[in-house]
Amino acid sequence: MYKVHRVLLSLFFLSSSLIAQEKRTFYYDDGIIESKGYFIENKKEGVWEYYYKNGKIKEKGTYKLGIKDGPWVHHTKEGKRDYYIEYIQGDKILQRWYNHKNNVRYFVRYQPDSVPN
Repeated sequence: MYKVHRVLLSLFFLSSSLIAQEKRTFYYDDGIIESKGYFIENKKEGVWEYYYKNGKIKEKGTYKLGIKDGPWVHHTKEGKRDYYIEYIQGDKILQRWYNHKNNVRYFVRYQPDSVPN
């Protein structure tokens, strides 16, 4: 009986880890990378990166089930950190702006519906 449970548990964990994760890269019309990341079941998942046409990173952050969740860092066209946004299940909860020395200039904290008071 113990061996049967162990085999079933092993099959369960193996099948759940085999969910198709597809890496995708999108391009501007001129062939320069516009964005790249992963899809699971046709939804963005994990870390995604977006780029300006000059090749510098525009923004980088995380999706969970196709919704922004966690930290997102935005950069200027010159590649300097511009601002930072923190999301919980797609709701913006914090935003910080930086000066060009990357010192915090200003921040706003939000109280979205998904966060209890």
